[in-house]
Amino acid sequence: PSGVGKVELWGTRDGGRTGSDYAVDSDQRSPMPVTVQGEGIYGFSILVQSGSGFGGRPPAENDLPDIWIGVDLTKPECKITKTDVSPDGTELIVTWEASDDVLDPRPVTLLFSETASGPWTPLASGLENTGNYRWKLDSRVPPRIMLRLEVRDEAGNMGTCDTTEQITLDRQRPEGKIRGVRPISKT
Repeated sequence: PSGVGKVELWGTRDGGRTGSDYAVDSDQRSPMPVTVQGEGIYGFSILVQSGSGFGGRPPAENDLPDIWIGVDLTKPECKITKTDVSPDGTELIVTWEASDDVLDPRPVTLLFSETASGPWTPLASGLENTGNYRWKLDSRVPPRIMLRLEVRDEAGNMGTCDTTEQITLDRQRPEGKIRGVRPISKT
């Protein structure tokens, strides 16, 4: 009968041992915007009181929150460590390192371009973070390329790194023939 008097968001950053008032919903309607202080794992509970002050109580020590939310603003770290053309010239072997606390399950995308300014063409995406990939080369691949590695974490942050120099994909095997032999004169 007295309506909704107050809606508060309570939060914890220490696993529920302590809690504090994070926000009051001024219009008493969903959604309730809230700003948090940096990265971390936050636990949140809603406290609703009637117009007469009757209702929920603030969370007590060690009360578990209704929901846990991880805030991650850090991009994954990544680097292309090596590129080699296979001995038969049919594949480019790309080796990389990528790390983050919570990488996406299939976080890696590899792209190539003829120049450092792009445009970039995907050569493989949705790769597991195995640290290497063998790319089958064909006649459509230019003879010199730049590579880009993109790595995504579960929060959607993207780490990117490019090769600093063009990679030469020398796939032609030179051939030679002996056409003649002549003695070298000794003087």
